[in-house]
Amino acid sequence: MRSFTCLVLCLLFGSMAFADDTVKEKPKPEDFLGKWKGKWDGVWAVQFTITQDPQTKQLTGLYEWEENVGQAMRQEKHTAMLDGNVLRVGRGLEITLSAKDADKGKVVGKFAKPRSSDLVRVKEKP
Repeated sequence: MRSFTCLVLCLLFGSMAFADDTVKEKPKPEDFLGKWKGKWDGVWAVQFTITQDPQTKQLTGLYEWEENVGQAMRQEKHTAMLDGNVLRVGRGLEITLSAKDADKGKVVGKFAKPRSSDLVRVKEKP
């Protein structure tokens, strides 16, 4: 029993350390700027376009999502705010960035049924 408890604790704390390792520490607002795409739970398309007003420095997030696979995306515009390592978009969307790749991130949606998606920054063509 003791070795089982030890194994569980090692796995728990080991995965927590790995998760903390992969999140960019102290990101700047400009690190989030641009268009990000992913799929909620690997199924429904989701994208965010994060912009910043040059005068006020206020961040805005255009949140677009697919209600049904293959149908037109819906959209909402929200105020966004950097809170520690997390960009909070509206009331229930939290975006973090990868510490290892500036063009990768993750979003968690705090809905009635929580959802998550890996995100990739879309490079704008010249």
